[in-house]
Amino acid sequence: MKVGVDPCRKLTHAQISNNPPQHLSNYEVLQHFLHLKEDNDYLQKAVADHAGRQVLRAHAQFPGAKNKYGDAVELPAVRHAEGDELAAEDDAARRGVAPELVWVQDEVIKYLCADYNVTSRQTAHGVATLADQLQDYGFTKAELLQACNLAPQSQVGLYLVRLRRSGPN
Repeated sequence: MKVGVDPCRKLTHAQISNNPPQHLSNYEVLQHFLHLKEDNDYLQKAVADHAGRQVLRAHAQFPGAKNKYGDAVELPAVRHAEGDELAAEDDAARRGVAPELVWVQDEVIKYLCADYNVTSRQTAHGVATLADQLQDYGFTKAELLQACNLAPQSQVGLYLVRLRRSGPN
Protein backbone atom coordinates (compact mmCIF):
# COMPACT_ATOMS: atom_id res chain seq x y z
CA MET A 1 0.00 0.00 0.00
CA LYS A 2 1.31 3.43 -0.92
CA VAL A 3 0.36 6.69 0.74
CA GLY A 4 -0.27 9.38 -1.83
CA VAL A 5 -1.61 12.89 -2.09
CA ASP A 6 -4.52 13.75 -4.35
CA PRO A 7 -3.45 17.05 -5.96
CA CYS A 8 -7.06 18.21 -6.36
CA ARG A 9 -8.10 17.74 -2.76
CA LYS A 10 -4.72 18.19 -1.03
CA LEU A 11 -5.67 15.42 1.38
CA THR A 12 -3.45 12.49 2.25
CA HIS A 13 -5.04 9.14 1.51
CA ALA A 14 -3.98 5.55 1.12
CA GLN A 15 -3.95 4.09 -2.34
CA ILE A 16 -3.13 0.60 -3.53
CA SER A 17 -0.55 0.31 -6.26
CA ASN A 18 -0.76 -2.57 -8.72
CA ASN A 19 2.57 -1.63 -10.30
CA PRO A 20 5.41 -4.10 -9.80
CA PRO A 21 8.28 -2.84 -7.62
CA GLN A 22 10.97 -0.88 -9.42
CA HIS A 23 14.39 -2.51 -9.25
CA LEU A 24 17.35 -0.15 -9.24
CA SER A 25 21.04 -0.79 -9.59
CA ASN A 26 23.34 0.31 -6.79
CA TYR A 27 24.57 3.06 -9.13
CA GLU A 28 21.01 4.44 -9.51
CA VAL A 29 20.47 4.27 -5.75
CA LEU A 30 23.72 6.15 -5.16
CA GLN A 31 22.74 8.87 -7.64
CA HIS A 32 19.33 9.20 -5.98
CA PHE A 33 20.86 9.52 -2.50
CA LEU A 34 23.41 12.07 -3.73
CA HIS A 35 20.53 14.22 -5.04
CA LEU A 36 18.73 13.81 -1.72
CA LYS A 37 21.90 14.90 0.08
CA GLU A 38 22.05 18.05 -2.05
CA ASP A 39 18.43 18.78 -1.17
CA ASN A 40 19.07 18.19 2.54
CA ASP A 41 22.19 20.38 2.48
CA TYR A 42 20.13 23.19 0.94
CA LEU A 43 17.37 22.59 3.49
CA GLN A 44 19.83 22.74 6.41
CA LYS A 45 21.35 25.98 5.07
CA ALA A 46 17.88 27.50 4.63
CA VAL A 47 16.87 26.52 8.19
CA ALA A 48 20.11 28.02 9.57
CA ASP A 49 19.56 31.24 7.59
CA HIS A 50 15.96 31.44 8.83
CA ALA A 51 17.12 31.04 12.45
CA GLY A 52 19.77 33.72 11.89
CA ARG A 53 17.17 36.11 10.51
CA GLN A 54 14.99 35.47 13.56
CA VAL A 55 17.91 36.41 15.83
CA LEU A 56 18.53 39.58 13.80
CA ARG A 57 14.83 40.54 14.00
CA ALA A 58 14.82 39.98 17.75
CA HIS A 59 18.00 42.04 18.13
CA ALA A 60 16.44 44.87 16.08
CA GLN A 61 13.47 44.93 18.46
CA PHE A 62 15.58 44.59 21.62
CA PRO A 63 19.03 46.02 20.84
CA GLY A 64 20.41 45.77 24.37
CA ALA A 65 19.50 42.11 24.86
CA LYS A 66 22.00 39.80 26.51
CA ASN A 67 22.27 36.02 26.54
CA LYS A 68 21.58 33.93 29.65
CA TYR A 69 25.16 34.49 30.88
CA GLY A 70 24.83 38.29 30.69
CA ASP A 71 27.08 38.65 27.64
CA ALA A 72 26.16 40.63 24.55
CA VAL A 73 24.36 38.57 21.92
CA GLU A 74 26.59 37.58 19.00
CA LEU A 75 24.81 38.35 15.75
CA PRO A 76 24.95 35.72 13.00
CA ALA A 77 26.17 36.49 9.49
CA VAL A 78 23.23 35.92 7.14
CA ARG A 79 23.28 36.35 3.37
CA HIS A 80 20.86 38.81 1.79
CA ALA A 81 17.57 37.32 0.54
CA GLU A 82 14.28 38.70 -0.75
CA GLY A 83 10.81 37.54 -1.75
CA ASP A 84 10.84 33.95 -2.97
CA GLU A 85 14.05 33.12 -1.12
CA LEU A 86 12.55 34.27 2.17
CA ALA A 87 9.40 32.25 1.46
CA ALA A 88 11.57 29.19 0.71
CA GLU A 89 13.44 29.71 4.01
CA ASP A 90 10.16 29.96 5.92
CA ASP A 91 8.95 26.79 4.24
CA ALA A 92 12.24 25.02 5.07
CA ALA A 93 12.00 26.13 8.71
CA ARG A 94 8.46 24.73 8.95
CA ARG A 95 9.58 21.48 7.33
CA GLY A 96 12.68 21.12 9.45
CA VAL A 97 15.50 18.63 9.07
CA ALA A 98 15.27 15.08 10.42
CA PRO A 99 18.74 14.18 11.75
CA GLU A 100 17.90 10.47 11.62
CA LEU A 101 17.10 10.70 7.92
CA VAL A 102 20.32 12.61 7.26
CA TRP A 103 22.26 9.92 9.17
CA VAL A 104 20.67 7.09 7.14
CA GLN A 105 21.37 8.89 3.87
CA ASP A 106 24.99 9.47 4.87
CA GLU A 107 25.42 5.80 5.82
CA VAL A 108 23.97 4.60 2.50
CA ILE A 109 26.26 6.94 0.58
CA LYS A 110 29.24 5.85 2.68
CA TYR A 111 28.48 2.16 1.99
CA LEU A 112 27.94 2.62 -1.75
CA CYS A 113 31.15 4.70 -2.06
CA ALA A 114 33.33 2.30 -0.05
CA ASP A 115 36.50 0.96 -1.70
CA TYR A 116 35.20 -2.63 -1.68
CA ASN A 117 32.05 -1.61 -3.56
CA VAL A 118 32.28 -0.96 -7.33
CA THR A 119 29.39 1.49 -7.33
CA SER A 120 31.51 4.60 -6.81
CA ARG A 121 33.60 3.73 -9.89
CA GLN A 122 30.62 3.12 -12.18
CA THR A 123 29.12 5.56 -14.66
CA ALA A 124 25.64 5.68 -16.18
CA HIS A 125 27.12 4.92 -19.60
CA GLY A 126 29.13 1.98 -18.24
CA VAL A 127 26.11 0.40 -16.52
CA ALA A 128 23.95 0.84 -19.63
CA THR A 129 26.67 -0.60 -21.89
CA LEU A 130 27.13 -3.62 -19.63
CA ALA A 131 23.39 -4.28 -19.55
CA ASP A 132 23.13 -3.95 -23.34
CA GLN A 133 26.03 -6.33 -23.93
CA LEU A 134 24.77 -8.95 -21.47
CA GLN A 135 21.25 -8.96 -22.96
CA ASP A 136 22.70 -10.68 -26.02
CA TYR A 137 23.44 -13.71 -23.81
CA GLY A 138 19.87 -14.15 -22.55
CA PHE A 139 20.31 -12.70 -19.07
CA THR A 140 17.10 -11.97 -17.17
CA LYS A 141 16.51 -8.49 -15.75
CA ALA A 142 17.39 -9.74 -12.26
CA GLU A 143 20.65 -11.26 -13.52
CA LEU A 144 21.53 -8.05 -15.36
CA LEU A 145 20.91 -6.08 -12.20
CA GLN A 146 23.01 -8.48 -10.14
CA ALA A 147 25.83 -8.35 -12.69
CA CYS A 148 25.76 -4.53 -12.63
CA ASN A 149 25.83 -4.46 -8.82
CA LEU A 150 28.50 -7.14 -8.38
CA ALA A 151 30.60 -6.23 -11.44
CA PRO A 152 32.29 -9.64 -11.64
CA GLN A 153 35.92 -9.41 -12.74
CA SER A 154 36.08 -12.78 -14.49
CA GLN A 155 33.98 -15.15 -16.56
CA VAL A 156 33.66 -17.40 -13.52
CA GLY A 157 32.03 -14.57 -11.53
CA LEU A 158 29.65 -13.92 -14.41
CA TYR A 159 28.90 -17.64 -14.67
CA LEU A 160 27.99 -17.70 -10.97
CA VAL A 161 25.37 -14.98 -11.57
CA ARG A 162 23.81 -17.28 -14.23
CA LEU A 163 24.31 -20.45 -12.18
CA ARG A 164 21.96 -19.25 -9.44
CA ARG A 165 19.07 -19.27 -11.90
CA SER A 166 19.59 -22.77 -13.19
CA GLY A 167 20.30 -24.27 -9.77
CA PRO A 168 21.84 -27.69 -9.24
CA ASN A 169 21.27 -30.31 -11.98
